[in-house]
Amino acid sequence: MQETNRLFIDSQTFSELDIFGSHGVGKNLFDMINHCTTNGGEDKLKRLFKRPKNNIREIEAIQETVKYFTENLKNWNLPVSKEQMNAVEVYFFSKPDPLSSDNIFLKFLEGAWLKFSHKSYNEVFRKGTKNAIKTLICLKDFIEIKNSDDLPIYLKEIFNSISEFLSNDKINKLIKDQEYVSLGFLKALNIDKIFRDKLKVDFSLFIDLIYELDLLMAMATATKKYKLVFPKFVDRTESYIEINDLYHIFLDKPIKNNILFDEGKNFMFMTGPNMAGKTTLLSSVGLAVFMSHLGLGVPANSMSLSAFNCIFSSMNPSGNISIGYSYFFSEVMRVKNAALTLKKHSKVLMLLDELFKGTNIKDAIDGSLLVIDGLTNWKSSVFILASHLTELENDIRQKSNILFNYFDSDVKEGKPIFNFKLLEGVSHKRLGLLIIKDQKLDLLLDPEK
Repeated sequence: MQETNRLFIDSQTFSELDIFGSHGVGKNLFDMINHCTTNGGEDKLKRLFKRPKNNIREIEAIQETVKYFTENLKNWNLPVSKEQMNAVEVYFFSKPDPLSSDNIFLKFLEGAWLKFSHKSYNEVFRKGTKNAIKTLICLKDFIEIKNSDDLPIYLKEIFNSISEFLSNDKINKLIKDQEYVSLGFLKALNIDKIFRDKLKVDFSLFIDLIYELDLLMAMATATKKYKLVFPKFVDRTESYIEINDLYHIFLDKPIKNNILFDEGKNFMFMTGPNMAGKTTLLSSVGLAVFMSHLGLGVPANSMSLSAFNCIFSSMNPSGNISIGYSYFFSEVMRVKNAALTLKKHSKVLMLLDELFKGTNIKDAIDGSLLVIDGLTNWKSSVFILASHLTELENDIRQKSNILFNYFDSDVKEGKPIFNFKLLEGVSHKRLGLLIIKDQKLDLLLDPEK
């Protein structure tokens, strides 16, 4: 069994939960959370989204810092601008290497050659070194003003690491020596050698710490903007989720529902007619668990959970014509991937929407029973299966670890009405034909009307 220090999510799950979105179509979670000031902070946030943490102590350290920023946002702003950091990055990662010689005469010749052979070198490197020094000064002032005993531990560690870099003799001299504000050619060459040669690794880490501050402030901004609530992690052998008043963060007027997997219950069999809210609930749970592992708040009134190793969804598999896969075979392969995922990761949140839609009803029922029988043996993971196959109820009712929930509906003046509230039990209502007729497909298909 493979264990990692992160929450594993595959590309299909990323897509089905709309974590990154696709080509600017519709809402996606990353764009909603991304309030970063710098490009580097945005890149760092994207890396966190791709590799969320699953170590409770690490998550709680981020939570504590984001919560602190959330409560004090009006008093905290990143002390450097996007343009300033872009100039530093372009300079720091520019192609011409720093000078290799320590001899003054050879430095001058080598620098002159760089100016001649790289036309943009003088502008990039003069502008970059100036902005690098300006960044040092800004962070020194920032740390001195903001540092205090009541800072969260993780933020304190960031401040200490920045302070340690700024206290380096060479860096400290650059900050104090005001003549470096107007850089001459040789002085700029000397500074460049410090930043990109002698202290290259340390300066790179210093830049990354600035981006970490940007990321944490962005998460705090999003948490406050969307009125998110920080979840509580519990250290349990078996997976555990309890959410009060969960809602989907993408919706403007969402309906809230409660979720509880506890006391040996780790599988939800969820039924209800089309458009009643099943897929939205699957996505809501998946996003809440994902956001929890980022250290973010969640769209709920309260939430407690264990740390997961993986989120896996199969909500919209599609046929792959290029390799000869039919829709049904793609479904089978996705369920196979689900089984392989369970063998690799001990705690999985698995979200399944209507197994085997691409085959006949008899095979769909038999196949679903086979899968449910298998999944219910994995006691350390949590499963939610949305299904129209209410015929499965009698065969799985005796399983002690299954919860039965449904979304109800009503019909008013020939139109379906939904309240989107999750209830206990199984729904046997069928509204598919009603919805089809509500869209007047029968009339559109009648050549005489």
